[in-house]
This record gives sequence, C-alpha cells and structure tokens, in this order.
Amino acid sequence: MRPVNTRRPIILVVSLAVVGCATPATTVLSLSGASCAGCGAGSERTLRGLDGVQSAAFDKDRVELTVVHDPETVGVDELVDALEDEDFTVSVGAGSGSYAAAPTFAEGLDVAWINKEGADVVPEEHLAAGKITVVDFFAQWCGPCKDVDRAMAKLMESRPDVVLRKIDVADWESPVAKKRMAGVKSLPYVVVYGPDGKRRDAISGKDLPRLMAAIGEAPPASAEPAPGAAAAPAAAAAP
Repeated sequence: MRPVNTRRPIILVVSLAVVGCATPATTVLSLSGASCAGCGAGSERTLRGLDGVQSAAFDKDRVELTVVHDPETVGVDELVDALEDEDFTVSVGAGSGSYAAAPTFAEGLDVAWINKEGADVVPEEHLAAGKITVVDFFAQWCGPCKDVDRAMAKLMESRPDVVLRKIDVADWESPVAKKRMAGVKSLPYVVVYGPDGKRRDAISGKDLPRLMAAIGEAPPASAEPAPGAAAAPAAAAAP
C-alpha cells in the first residue's frame, strides 16, 4: 500500500500593483566661469545627492553637466538652485560652458605660448640664453595652473632675468603630455632651467615655495651709477 501524501501544495497568488512613474528628463547645465575641472566634478557629486536625480555627468571639455532626473521629484530650477553657492554661473542648455580666464601678464614681460591644444613641442628649443627659463605645462581646466600664472606675473615685474614659456597640455592623452610628461601625476607641471640651460628642478603639482626656490634670488645689481648720479670720489692714497 502506497503512503498517502497529506501535504498539499500551497499556491501563492501575488498581486502586483503597477505604480505610475514619470518619464525621466535629461537636462544639460552649462557652467560659465568655472575655475577648474574639479569644480565641475564636485557639482556632479552635489547633484547626485539630490532625491530624484538618477545620474549626473560632467563633461570636462564642454564644461557642462548632463543630469537625468525625475521631473516630478526635482525640477530644473531645483537643480540650478543646488549649485547657487558655487563660483560660476549656471545656465540651462548646452553650449555656454567655459572656464575662468587665465590671469594676464603685463606688457613687456617675456612670456610665450609655444604650442597649441596639446601639440608636441621641444621645451629646450625655446630657452632664453643667459636667463632663467620657467617652462609651465598647463591646461585651461587646471585651477592651480592659474595660481602659478599669478605668482609668475608678480615675480617677473621685478625680475628681467626670468622668462616664462607656456605649454598647453589640453588633455592627458595629448601628444605633448604623452611625450614630455611621462610619470607626471598632476598639473601644474613646471620645469625650471638655469641661465646655462641646465635643468634646475621639475615640479608636479602646485608648490609655489619650491618654484621660487628653484628660480632663486635675483642677480646682484650693477655697480654702475644711475644716470645723472655723481661718481664717488676716489679714495685718497695712503701717505
């Protein structure tokens, strides 16, 4: 006699309620006057922390944030308001993103931009004979690079023996970055050459005290009297 199975199958009926959900919206925010790419990355994190934001991505080259969000939970105005404390202007729509302008140099200072948009260049071919040459590898999206500009602009007003040669890296994958910056981890990247053309120091990252130390003190002033000044009387001969 076969045993009788007293267990009965239990059937679970699950009722699913379909909840209506708004179609995600995609909004592009242009950042105008951003000081650096890091600012855009920080804004990206800020927006990701808002309820209703599904994703936020910063485009370093276009200086724009693309945000995917639930418009019923967080609207466009709320996205803009979330960034109101930043040091740039936010506008809705693509095409208006920009970085803050680089500091300017006074007329007459020996400053030259020796490449364009990441093109390779040989720095040693642009040294100034008999002077200290500072070669500055920079990018528009690099905030600390602008601090180097300000420091050099101030120094060079009283140091005619110092010249500046600027190289636009553009991107870490550019020809000049690959050829001239092997092993360099951060911008600015500054190389200082002495009047003899020999490298004194290479500095990765902002280190203004080290940069000033590599440049060194100004050479002693000439002993020749200034125009119009009376010459000092000759010393009397010993009796």
